[in-house]
Amino acid sequence: MIKRQWKAFQAGFSLVELAVVIAILGVVALGISQFLPEVRQLFSNDTDQVRLDKAESAIKGFVLSHHRLPCPDTNDDGEENCAPTNVVGKLPYSSLGLASPVTSVSGQPIKYAIYHNSSEGLDLSEDADIYTPQYPNEFDADFSGVDYEATAPSGISNITQPTATSVANGLDFCWGLKSAATSTENANYLHLNDDGDLVHQAYVLVSPGNRNIDFQGLNSDTSANPVEFESANRNKVIAHGYDDWVRGVGFYELSSELNCPALLAEVNTATRQAQVQYETLSLAQYRYHYRVMLEQIAQSNKAQAEFSLAMAIINGVITTGQNATAIAAGAESFGVAVATLAIPAAASSALAIYAIAEAGIGLDEANAELLVAQEKLLEAEAAYVDAYDEYDASLRYAESLNLKGW
Repeated sequence: MIKRQWKAFQAGFSLVELAVVIAILGVVALGISQFLPEVRQLFSNDTDQVRLDKAESAIKGFVLSHHRLPCPDTNDDGEENCAPTNVVGKLPYSSLGLASPVTSVSGQPIKYAIYHNSSEGLDLSEDADIYTPQYPNEFDADFSGVDYEATAPSGISNITQPTATSVANGLDFCWGLKSAATSTENANYLHLNDDGDLVHQAYVLVSPGNRNIDFQGLNSDTSANPVEFESANRNKVIAHGYDDWVRGVGFYELSSELNCPALLAEVNTATRQAQVQYETLSLAQYRYHYRVMLEQIAQSNKAQAEFSLAMAIINGVITTGQNATAIAAGAESFGVAVATLAIPAAASSALAIYAIAEAGIGLDEANAELLVAQEKLLEAEAAYVDAYDEYDASLRYAESLNLKGW
């Protein structure tokens, strides 16, 4: 009898214990179920992060091809819908060249938003020619304003500034990112909320996570500010059901990925080099015209020396004739001794000959001066032509970099 009671007691205790264990397992299972999506992704190569990487790669490819960000898909057809007010929607997978929508692992569409600053004219989804390098001023080959005749050497003509092409390329998008990065902070334009700090982004991707199908917190479709999103650093607090994945791409980050700093620096360096060549050309042009002036002065000095020599010769001839006439007339009329008249006549003739000699020396010096001036002019002209060719080449190179873009 005692044995049967003991056995019955044993059996009853086992059932209660089993019930308690089952209850505990149920609670544990319920708790674990909250983590199953995350646990599953830990052992899977297909995660929300991987899918956001895929979306980001597609967007970057679109930017490289179209020089702008794709507009959001606002009518669920996979195509971008571009309008000033269309800043939040879904990823336009078809416009990005993808065969199907990019969704979370649980199958929910990814939200996509872009930066559009209407007040400062910064629309990263617009293909616009907004970047113009700082080219040198127009080069005037005529050197207008001088008081002497000076024509440009053969092959040298005016060089105008490269004209705007009105065709956008990667440099324009890079400039847009640079401008947006320094724009005024404004909560009306796309940004992340990082513990109260407003951080503008070029674009934002949001996956709703795997524990539910809704966007939570500031990512919610019913959020008071549709262009404000949670920071990517926000903790996923299970108790509040937040499991969204936010991928914000900032202006500097995207600029770096597209190699924008190097591209803009290359063009700016080329334009600065063109500016240096422009200054060198202007100096060479000044020197050339200065040498033209000196050569013209030397020509004038030569002409004056030739005239002086001619006048000296004429004066010598006249003096000689006058002396001979005076001697002859004095001898016949007054009986003056020839020697008395010959001495002054010889002196005046000597002076005339000296004047001719001086004029001849002056002409030789003028000729030598002209030769030097002509040699210097040829040197200045060669330097001018070289500087012109170098400037023209440097300017065209800077222009080619601007037109090339990426």
